[in-house]
Amino acid sequence: MTKESEVERKFVEICQGLGWPCIKLQKTSVSGIPDRMVLLGKGRVAYVELKAEKGKLSKVQKHVIAKLKAQGYCCLVGSDPISLAYSLAFNFMELDLWLKSGPPEAIKRLPSDLLSGCW
Repeated sequence: MTKESEVERKFVEICQGLGWPCIKLQKTSVSGIPDRMVLLGKGRVAYVELKAEKGKLSKVQKHVIAKLKAQGYCCLVGSDPISLAYSLAFNFMELDLWLKSGPPEAIKRLPSDLLSGCW
């Protein structure tokens, strides 16, 4: 079974490889805040809650994520760092640029069957 710390480490590596700052959110006065905030450029932000293979969201986490989504933020939850990164890339990359020059090399290496949208 994959530990959450391993999932998080791999996700951060992928984000860094794509040029996205991936900020660790420290526990503050807000319980249930997602693990990471990913800065995708052009003012776009996504929140990502990383889980171990069999990990589940707590009630507080479900509530906070629902509130963030209701405010229009992209919030993803998962245990597969490649799938999570692919979802972010698909939802935030400039599709017209892809049509002209194709996807960036880093995206070409991600499995195309791994996709779960933000919205």
